[in-house]
Amino acid sequence: MPLLLLVVRLELMQKKGSREGLALVSEFYRHYWTNHKNIFAAIEAVLNGSGEFPVFRKLLYQLLLRLRGTGNPVEIREAVDQFSFSAGTVWGKMLGVCIRLAAEKGLDVSEGLQDISRQLSEANTRAQERDRLNSETARMTVFLIPILYIGTMAISVFYLGLAPAKLLRNQFTTPEGFLFFAVTVFLFILNLTVLELLRNQKMDY
Repeated sequence: MPLLLLVVRLELMQKKGSREGLALVSEFYRHYWTNHKNIFAAIEAVLNGSGEFPVFRKLLYQLLLRLRGTGNPVEIREAVDQFSFSAGTVWGKMLGVCIRLAAEKGLDVSEGLQDISRQLSEANTRAQERDRLNSETARMTVFLIPILYIGTMAISVFYLGLAPAKLLRNQFTTPEGFLFFAVTVFLFILNLTVLELLRNQKMDY
């Protein structure tokens, strides 16, 4: 059970952090240039800035501490691998690669950061469209299913001539009727759950 809770907590953190990508990488790239392509100064500037990315602020802080304390390529890779794993996204992994190349070999990673930012911008556009469609579907589900159920009950009363008391008794006091109602409610909740999972996908490419 504790392991399951840790997995769920990590997944929720990664989903929340994935939404910070576009703002984070844009600011990271800006500070990388203004600090003369010094990756350590860029990370410090991001941490000291006012950007709203609480998940990655913590991850970058932990990464910077480990990078500052070593010049060993193996330890740098281990620190970046931990950062990438915690990020849990493709763009987080690519950002980690850029940080590793800059910290380990002093390479210019401007183009890599630009590419991540460009792909995140495209992913953000797709995610907004997906969220809009999923929100419309969720609203239709919330309103349409109860209306259909009530409509079915009304048809049974007004067109099939069933007495309301008998209809309710058959629905809730007989095994078959209650099973049908329970299955309907279960499928309704399952549908909403699936839609919520689709709405809360990671922002990635």
